[in-house]
Amino acid sequence: MGWGGNHNTNRPGQKSQQVLVKEQQVANQTLRATFPSAEAGKQVQFYLQLVSNDSNQEDIFSSASLEIRRNAASSDTNNYTKISPDPSLSTRGLWVFSYRFYEPGDYNITFIVDYQFQKQSVNTFTISANRPVSESYTIGHRYNSLPWIAGGVVMTGMMIWMITD
Repeated sequence: MGWGGNHNTNRPGQKSQQVLVKEQQVANQTLRATFPSAEAGKQVQFYLQLVSNDSNQEDIFSSASLEIRRNAASSDTNNYTKISPDPSLSTRGLWVFSYRFYEPGDYNITFIVDYQFQKQSVNTFTISANRPVSESYTIGHRYNSLPWIAGGVVMTGMMIWMITD
């Protein structure tokens, strides 16, 4: 009578995304920013990592934050979020930012790092990328039992009709 539901994973308009990694040199040290693929309604983690072979080098990075701005054509004033690293997941030289996108769309994601090199004034450095956030398709993958129930009712009706004849 029918299996119900559409189990096609290649939906029209669905963008295939990869993890984007950007590296930048800051004061003779390398920062690696990881921008994962994201889906609306699901938790995602962004990583900013200090990549250095010299463990004796002083820690020049004083703070890090993440700005998420929705690229919208309208003048929506609520399209900007600034978050701090998650202290339970971050370690020295690794900042982890957890975030949940609530709406699909195109977003500009920017890591902001404050650093002080050789006792000079504090400078700010940014690493950014534009990333799409896809629509969540978890609702479409639920099992639909309605065709089974309807088929069972029809089959039972046909059996009763055949027996009474």
